[in-house]
Amino acid sequence: MLFGGLQAHAEEEWSLSRDKDGIKIYTRKFKDYNYKEYKGIVIVDGKVNDLVSILKDISTYDQWSYNCVPGSAKILKKDEAKGEYYVYMEIKAPIVSNRDVVTLYKFNKPAADGSVLVEFWGDENYIPKKNGLVRVPELVGYWKAIPMGNGKIKIIHQAFSHPGGNPPAGLVNGANVNAPFSMLTIIRDMIEK
Repeated sequence: MLFGGLQAHAEEEWSLSRDKDGIKIYTRKFKDYNYKEYKGIVIVDGKVNDLVSILKDISTYDQWSYNCVPGSAKILKKDEAKGEYYVYMEIKAPIVSNRDVVTLYKFNKPAADGSVLVEFWGDENYIPKKNGLVRVPELVGYWKAIPMGNGKIKIIHQAFSHPGGNPPAGLVNGANVNAPFSMLTIIRDMIEK
């Protein structure tokens, strides 16, 4: 299982990188890379399916997905029976070339406690690379929504991505704090609206 795979690559304990507005962002070293993985946690007024609906609605990616190039997100393939979505997206990158990524989302069935795990990973060779864009070569992560009672859910988002090329680690690791904070802030607002 992907979730276990993320745990297996951990080389150090999580370090709290940001604790603001009810959102906690943690980072830690991943494999032999200078780039870090992140984990963000927030409690939201809503239902588990609220998060699932947002992740399945590709038309909203422009709103919440960090630095998504407007209009670039699209479904390449969808298999509802397997709970699989292949999603293409372009990403604005400051200083360096823009990126693109093909992500396979796996929407798992609800667990016994009512939580839902949505795993994802990159598939860099699913479609041909585009000129002028750097394909994200490695991506792995998940979204998890856990019912907390009293109309609240805990959302956990954990991910690692190698941005492709060789951008400065400081730039990438800064984004590994800003990106989950931004996404969790916007998704909370979308759910609680």
